Amino acid sequence: MTTTRKARCFATSSISSASSPSPPPPSTVSTRDPSSFHLFDDDSDDAEVEKNFRIDAHTDEWFEINREELRSSIFVHKNFRALWKPLKVEDISMDSLIYAKLLEETPDVILFGTGKTLKQVPEESLKWARKMGMAVEVMDTANCVATFNVLVEEGRNVACGILLSGGTREGGGNE
Repeated sequence: MTTTRKARCFATSSISSASSPSPPPPSTVSTRDPSSFHLFDDDSDDAEVEKNFRIDAHTDEWFEINREELRSSIFVHKNFRALWKPLKVEDISMDSLIYAKLLEETPDVILFGTGKTLKQVPEESLKWARKMGMAVEVMDTANCVATFNVLVEEGRNVACGILLSGGTREGGGNE
């Protein structure tokens, strides 16, 4: 049985009017086929897009970012999100951190969510992030989600790479 974890986050906008429909429950959210997800897709023409991305909920198998379900590891910044290739902590490499380099402004902090439990991120990836001027924090996925949301709400320039707690996209474990 999959347990949905609601991420702690703070509202960045006022409560919507009664005329706007409620979003569907997280278990049914799927606004887009992940294979059509584009690296620089910012939904700028979408009237419902929020100012900052936040992780609304997550399970072992998916993340919900601004009411959009993503069934993959993810890389998220306050105004950018993308599907992320690493499936397990050993896959995190300097190459997989290219998103941090592509951002307009290098993040002050990069968080790594390593799944259900805290695991060691490869040292060369940590060294690269520090060399780029980023503070590095490694934690389990649940704490990474909560920390990311709080730091974004505080206006911090933060990015995170988060692995699914359940493992690979095909449903295997990463423990």
